[in-house]
Amino acid sequence: MKKNTLFKVHCVLVTAVLIANSHSVIAQKKEASTPNASSANNNTTPESPVPNAKPGECYAQTYIPPVYAMETQQIVKTPPSKRIEVIPARYEKTFQTVVLKEPSKRLEVIPAVYDTVDEKVIIKPESKKVVEIPAKFETVQEKIVKKPGYSYWKPGRGNFEKQNSVTGDIMCLVEVPPEYETTTRQVMKAPPSVQETIIPAEYSIVKKTVMRIPPTTKEIEVPGLTKTVEIVKEIEPARQNVIDIPAEYSTIQTRKIVSPGRNSWRSVVCDTNATPVKIKEIQNALLNKGFNPGAIDGVLGVDTMNAVNSFERSKNLPVGKYLDSETVSALGVSPR
Repeated sequence: MKKNTLFKVHCVLVTAVLIANSHSVIAQKKEASTPNASSANNNTTPESPVPNAKPGECYAQTYIPPVYAMETQQIVKTPPSKRIEVIPARYEKTFQTVVLKEPSKRLEVIPAVYDTVDEKVIIKPESKKVVEIPAKFETVQEKIVKKPGYSYWKPGRGNFEKQNSVTGDIMCLVEVPPEYETTTRQVMKAPPSVQETIIPAEYSIVKKTVMRIPPTTKEIEVPGLTKTVEIVKEIEPARQNVIDIPAEYSTIQTRKIVSPGRNSWRSVVCDTNATPVKIKEIQNALLNKGFNPGAIDGVLGVDTMNAVNSFERSKNLPVGKYLDSETVSALGVSPR
């Protein structure tokens, strides 16, 4: 069988372990028949690194990548809002007659007599002015205690101040008067106040023509003077419309892990348990399923492993550098 140069498989030959176990059993039987054999030999059975291993199979510790699932989620792209639409007022043009001069009467023979008189017109109304009057202070003098008075006992002196001739002790209670000083301070004589001053109104004299003597004799009607002008009239006031703008959403996809990545002992096909005939059978199965393994030569080369990995990805199988027994079974080929 040709040596595989693509990858090195860490194979655990379970058969060798079983042979070692059988040798250990035979040795134990011999020890049972020989009384001193148990003290001479102390053989132990090696522990298998692969749990539930099967004789004749190879195992490789491979990394199984994590499995992810895509979740669809809606997020708010633009929150709901309001838009204010201003509708302007509506106007229309119309015509209006304005009286420029009222109709009057005039006399044909004796015209009216007019005089010009002065009329007093107010141009600024009467108002009030508030004036603040500050407080008034005066200076006063006060007598305050600088040092309070006190009393103390003073020892007597001389025979004249002795209480008796036996003890000779004399004590006098002396009183010291308080000391004062005169200070000057400001005292408010009148508090601050406000005073209102009336500012008289201002007037202006305008000239006005008035009729002093009315016309006599024949009266003639003098029609009034009018003028038609164009004006703009509001027929509908301005208003506002509040329009609700709904929120906009965006759909995103997030990847969520279903199962984390882990290391696992997996049954593999290697040089120990596979023959060129078995490799050819695997290559033909790949070709039949649409994956090109290269030459059908019974060698587990680069092209064959690339085809194996492509097949594993299409079936969501673990992809690695070893030919997994699960992959071989999925191809419809017996791993043994």
